[in-house]
Amino acid sequence: MTIGEIIQMKRKSAHLTQLQLGNMVGIEGRTGETTVQKWEHNLQSPSLKYLRPLCRALKCTLEELIPLE
Repeated sequence: MTIGEIIQMKRKSAHLTQLQLGNMVGIEGRTGETTVQKWEHNLQSPSLKYLRPLCRALKCTLEELIPLE
């Protein structure tokens, strides 16, 4: 599973929209939605500064978010 697939799965499980998740990690407005779309489609990876906020928003550990394979 890719990091994008994991983000999407956990976001949907938490009943969050892409816009809500983007706002929760500190990316305001439609830019947040677009950024999350890019993450979920593996067009861009989250930068290091968003990993911890992503884990908090998705209620997971860094190890669960980042595939080690």
